[in-house]
Amino acid sequence: MSLHFHGKECLDLNTFLQVLPDIDLDRIALGLHYFPETGLADFFACHGSELVSLSTPLELLKLRGHSGFVAFPFQPGAKGYFIPAVLDAESCTSNRFVVEGLFREKENDPESELHSLDTGTAEDYTERVKDALQAINEGTFEKVVLSRKIKLPFKKDLMAPFIGRVFEKYPKANLMIFNIPGKGCWISASPEVLLAFGYSIMGAPHSSIISHALAGTMPAESDQPWAEKEIREQALVGKYIEEKFRELVPPEAIQKWGPGEQLAGNLKHLASFFHVQGGSAELAIMLAQGLHPTPAVCGFPYEPAFGWLIEKEKLDRSFFSGFSGSFHPERMKFIVNLRTACFRDDHLIFFAGAGIVKDSDPVAELAETESKIDTLRSLVDSQGIL
Repeated sequence: MSLHFHGKECLDLNTFLQVLPDIDLDRIALGLHYFPETGLADFFACHGSELVSLSTPLELLKLRGHSGFVAFPFQPGAKGYFIPAVLDAESCTSNRFVVEGLFREKENDPESELHSLDTGTAEDYTERVKDALQAINEGTFEKVVLSRKIKLPFKKDLMAPFIGRVFEKYPKANLMIFNIPGKGCWISASPEVLLAFGYSIMGAPHSSIISHALAGTMPAESDQPWAEKEIREQALVGKYIEEKFRELVPPEAIQKWGPGEQLAGNLKHLASFFHVQGGSAELAIMLAQGLHPTPAVCGFPYEPAFGWLIEKEKLDRSFFSGFSGSFHPERMKFIVNLRTACFRDDHLIFFAGAGIVKDSDPVAELAETESKIDTLRSLVDSQGIL
């Protein structure tokens, strides 16, 4: 696999993995976005002091003339980041800048907000599912997505072989690697596109703006019909996305595919795609602002579900279930950060969530999070690290 820097090939995956152990993750910000449709990737990096802080996705409108990597956390209003390219395309003539120019130079640490990495037990999670079901029965909301995390001891020099295994195991996933000093080094093997513009997905023209309604989960090998609970959960996500599109574009301009099945490693999901032909970068940014966070990672209706999560979830999601991806003047692709792990403080933290609706079973929802966490955790087990 080749990595691209401002559209020019500059290093391959093996070179990146070889230099990864030498990157000072406390001082260097980087973002890598792998495109399964082409087998190529975008790569951006800068010193921590060169990170651009963003209050909302709408602030990307000010960066229209630039290329970089975007990372927003789950919680709206929390600080997002833009990782610019530290070299222009003309300067990117060899791999040597990776070792000599980028990864060795030191800068002052950027401001960071450290968060607790404490994790709850499985019993804690099932109790919160019961609390959510009570709120649903009381009419507070129709759906809420409850998340959890599992933390394992892990050393930085194991990151490169771990990432290599992720690329090998999930070549069709939207694979993301990004490091924000003070926030951790994140890797995501996600099946869900929040928004894309300037890329051909599902046969749609490059000029289309595309969003993805993904929800409902079963083992990939299952031949059972989809339960009403899963169908309803996915329909809520699709309804929300279509409503957000209708706020900005005429209804007749919106086209839909699905729902249908979508494989994602050891799991499969129900998915629909929405797209608008003849869009613009400005419209795409405004849609990203309106869409995040979708019911696929938060709940429905948004306001009561989000308020309940802030009070009850007892988990700092950080960039898990936020979004990240490549941003260029006339194209962008933002991926929901699912199937996610974060390396920080000599630990690897795995995140997953499950959608809770009125027919949910607490034990089954816990099992769903275990299956999602195993998407990446199983690759750690196979290295003999545990």
